[in-house]
Amino acid sequence: MYINQNLRHAFLAAVLIVSVCKTTLGATTFNLWAYGSSHGIGAAGFCQGNGIIFLCNGTSAGHLTPIYFSNTDDDTNESWTVHSNATNKPVSTLGKIALPNSNSSNTVAIVTESNSTYGVRDFFLYDSTVLAKNGGQWENHFYALATNISGIWKLVWDPENLDNHNSQPVVLRNLSPEH
Repeated sequence: MYINQNLRHAFLAAVLIVSVCKTTLGATTFNLWAYGSSHGIGAAGFCQGNGIIFLCNGTSAGHLTPIYFSNTDDDTNESWTVHSNATNKPVSTLGKIALPNSNSSNTVAIVTESNSTYGVRDFFLYDSTVLAKNGGQWENHFYALATNISGIWKLVWDPENLDNHNSQPVVLRNLSPEH
């Protein structure tokens, strides 16, 4: 069977484009906001510095990089990838959002793989609220820990609320404050 060479090249190009689009479109990207009722949090965006996740409310986060998240459409509960979103730098993949393992820091971090301090966990959006899988249970034990910079809090995971004097509970949502 003879196929026109131009037609063959067009077909192969179309297959390649569909493959690339499927790979690119298979991931869902989204922003998160932390909602708190006190200490000026309101609805704070997410940023990072040195692999630590912070909540940033306002423009005082000059040394921190805004971030956003992605997951695949194939699974509703999975680990989430963290990407930088700086306006003056190219977008880059930083790693996975990770929660502290027991008997370690309560800081929420970005890691490339689980280690003795941090575990990459599965996350799930229940409606628009973030839940994390912890010991087989879906939980929401996120807190905002005040820093010495106004408008910036460190995101912590504290199932037992051990640092309750300096932190406040926050609800993480993918619903923007404009809604």
